[in-house]
Amino acid sequence: MGTMALRGWIQLPSTQVFDGAMAIVGLDDVTLIDSPSRRKAETLIEPVNGSLVRIPFQLDVDESLSPRNSYVLTAEVRKLRKDRIQSGDFLTTVAVPWSPGDWGEAVVPVSQI
Repeated sequence: MGTMALRGWIQLPSTQVFDGAMAIVGLDDVTLIDSPSRRKAETLIEPVNGSLVRIPFQLDVDESLSPRNSYVLTAEVRKLRKDRIQSGDFLTTVAVPWSPGDWGEAVVPVSQI
């Protein structure tokens, strides 16, 4: 059982200036509607610095994920506090579906909260 690299971008709503921010990208299994999602892969990007409109990521995903399940990509960018998201940070607010075998570059939009 190996892993494949899923590459893509966290797409910010406009150019933002970061100084030591942290970004998290996750792949969640949302197959079971009445149950909490299950995190299947996650990557942490830090520090995030500079004037950016998108943040590149690479997520190592298990090749054996079932193509019958439903998956979504999520992202958040924490500007100040590393331990939790707060007002002014960025978060995925729309579903970004992903399927095993979909190894093209993924774009995960975030909105400021």
